[in-house]
Amino acid sequence: MNSEEKQLYTGRPSQILNIVSFIIWSWTLFVPIIIYLKTRFTVYEVTDQRIKLKTGILNQEIDECELYRVRDYKVVKPFIQRIFGLGNIELVTSDRSNSSINLNGIKDPENLYNLIRDNVEKIRRKTGTREIDVE
Repeated sequence: MNSEEKQLYTGRPSQILNIVSFIIWSWTLFVPIIIYLKTRFTVYEVTDQRIKLKTGILNQEIDECELYRVRDYKVVKPFIQRIFGLGNIELVTSDRSNSSINLNGIKDPENLYNLIRDNVEKIRRKTGTREIDVE
C-alpha cells in the first residue's frame, strides 16, 4: 500500500458460515480445525484504490483488484446469515485474472457495499476511467 492509499475496511468472514460444517464434522477434530483456520486466515482489505483478498493457512495467496475495474455489485443475504446481521458481497470485475470477487460472511454488508461503490466512482473520476460494454 503506497503512502497516498487510504485503508477503508479490513475484515474477515464470520465463523458463523462454518456452523453446519462444525456440526457435521464434530466427530473428528481435524476437519473443524482446518475449516476454522481457513476462515480465520482469510482477510478482506478495501482501500480507496483497490480490493485485496488474502487467503491461506500455511502458504498465503494475495489477490488484488483495482477499484476502477469493478463493474457490478450485488449484496446477498441468505436467511441464516441475516439472523446474525451478515451477508455476502459479489463483485463482477473486468480483471482478467479474477472476474468475480466474493466477500462472504461480512458484518453489515450494505455499509461495505456503499463504501466500495462510492470509492469506485471516485477513483474512476480521478483516473478518467470509463466503463464500455462490448458484445
